[in-house]
Amino acid sequence: MRTPTGFRPIFTSHLGLRLSATVLGVGLLAGSPVFAATVLTNQLDKKIGITLKIGEGDPVERELDPQEVFPIHEEEEIILGFTAGGRSQVHRLKNHTLYYIAEHDEQVGLFVFAAPEEEEVPAPWPATPVEPPVRPGEMLTIPVKILVDQKQNAREERWRRDLERCVEAASRIFEKTARVEFKVVAAERWHSQSDVTDFAKASEEFRRKVKPDPARIAIGFTSQYHHARGRVHFGSIAGPLSRHILIRDWTNHMTQRERYELLAHELGHYLGATHSVDPHSIMRPVIMGNLPPNSVGFHPFRFDPVNALLINLYASELRQQKRPSVWRFSVARKKQIRDIYAHMEECFPGDDAAGRLKEYIAQSISKPRTPRPEPPEALSEKNDVSEAEASSSRPSPE
Repeated sequence: MRTPTGFRPIFTSHLGLRLSATVLGVGLLAGSPVFAATVLTNQLDKKIGITLKIGEGDPVERELDPQEVFPIHEEEEIILGFTAGGRSQVHRLKNHTLYYIAEHDEQVGLFVFAAPEEEEVPAPWPATPVEPPVRPGEMLTIPVKILVDQKQNAREERWRRDLERCVEAASRIFEKTARVEFKVVAAERWHSQSDVTDFAKASEEFRRKVKPDPARIAIGFTSQYHHARGRVHFGSIAGPLSRHILIRDWTNHMTQRERYELLAHELGHYLGATHSVDPHSIMRPVIMGNLPPNSVGFHPFRFDPVNALLINLYASELRQQKRPSVWRFSVARKKQIRDIYAHMEECFPGDDAAGRLKEYIAQSISKPRTPRPEPPEALSEKNDVSEAEASSSRPSPE
C-alpha cells in the first residue's frame, strides 16, 4: 500500500512478540482524557494476526480482515503486537488516534494518522458534565424523535414500526464503531408546506417548525416530493451535532438497505463524519442502487477509517457534555478535527463538505464566542453542510 499524505511510519524494535518487554514507538499523550478511542485498520490485501494487551489484562489474540476497521474503546494503556515479513513489532498506541497496518517500500509496518500533538487545553467555556459520566466501554444513548409529514398515508402504527426498525438498523453500525446507539423515544407528525419544492428550503422549514424535545435529534421523513431521475438530494443536516435531520422517504423506490444506509450517512454527519472517496464507505456522497452480493460495487455496511476516528472523537465529547456543542470542545480537540477535515478536503477536491466543516471548526478556534447548541444556519450559502445523494435510473411513478 502506498501511504497517503498525512501518514507517518512508526519505527519499531526487534524485541519479538513479548508484550511484557519494554516497548518502543510512540508514547501516550500527556494529559490525554480518559474518554478515549483508538482506531486500528488493516490495509493489507490479506488477514493479519494481532495481539492486544489492555492495561494489566492478559494479551488477547485476534485476526484483522483486509480493510477491517477495528475501534478500541479503552482508557487504559493499549499495546499492540504483530508479526509481518518474519519481523515482530510491538507498539504502544495513543488515544484518539488512527493507526494503519500497511505496506510501504516493500515492508509491512504501523502508520499513524491524526495523532494529537499537544496537551489538552480547556475550552473557553466549561461544558456541563454528564452525571454520571459515560465511560468509554459503556453504550452512549442518543434519544431520537421520528416524524412524518401529512403526505404519509400509512397508519401511525405501521410507519412508526417501520421507522423504528430503520433507526435500529442504522444504529447498529454506530454501536460497533463508537459504542453509540440511537434510540427512538417519541414519534409525531408535522405539516410540511406543499408549495416548497426546494429541498434546502424544506430543510430550513423543518428546523424552524419542529422542536426535537424530548429527544436530542429530530429526524423527519418527508413524502412530499415526487420520484425523479438522476442525482437527487436525499438527506440534509445543518452540521455536526445539529438537532434536525430531514430525509426524503421514497419507500416504494428504495430498498431497505438503501434506507438504512441513507439514515446512517446522515447520522454520521451528526457525529462529525464527512464525505469520503472510499467507495465502500457509508460516507461516500452518492448512494448506489440495489446491488446483489456478487455485483461489482457491493460493499459491507461500514465507515472508512478516517470517519471512524472522527465519529469517535465527537462521541468522546458527547460522553462528557450534557448539552454538547462543538464550541465547547477543547482547543486541542478542535485543532485535531480541523486538521482531519483538511486532509479529507485534500483527498476529495471535487466535494466541498470537508472544506466547509474545516472552516466551521477554524471559526470556533479563531473567533470564540458564547457557544451555541448547533451550527449556525448561515454556515454556507447552501445552508446545509452536506447532503446525501442517490443515483437512480428507476422510472418515475405515474
